[in-house]
Amino acid sequence: MVPPMDGVHGVDMEADETSNDFRWTYNSATGEEEPHPLIHQYLENLTSIGHDRLSDKEWAARNNITDRTLRRWKKDERFRKLWAKMADESVLGPDALSPIYQAALKIAADPDHPKWDAASKMILSLADKVRPPQIQVTVTAEDRFQSMSDEQLQAYLAQGKNVLEIGPA
Repeated sequence: MVPPMDGVHGVDMEADETSNDFRWTYNSATGEEEPHPLIHQYLENLTSIGHDRLSDKEWAARNNITDRTLRRWKKDERFRKLWAKMADESVLGPDALSPIYQAALKIAADPDHPKWDAASKMILSLADKVRPPQIQVTVTAEDRFQSMSDEQLQAYLAQGKNVLEIGPA
């Protein structure tokens, strides 16, 4: 029987996976965690701006994993941080795209240029296509806290009671 959660990161696992599949490893030289090579290849696909970018379903099929695994990876905070970093590098880095894009970068760097606005919008639009989507968070207060004064809230918190519950809405 496969456990429903991986225990380390609290995410769903596939029936044929173990908690050691697709592990991140610690690099003592950089002091950072590095993804499994397959995860890194998937990130390269996500941050590809060219026409050779595959859909999640296509990429999963080519790499013998399920698209559910890809969705699980996308929930991992380490994955999302690296995704954002790689997206920025693919759009703003020295190896970024075509001469047209390079020209737009030069224009966007000069706010006095007459085409600055259009060039900036183009770059931001391109960057948004490869960055991880934003996660929406909704915060609600319980009625019992809304009616309390500041002093009552401070006294309540001083008791050491846990007033925050974090989880899906």
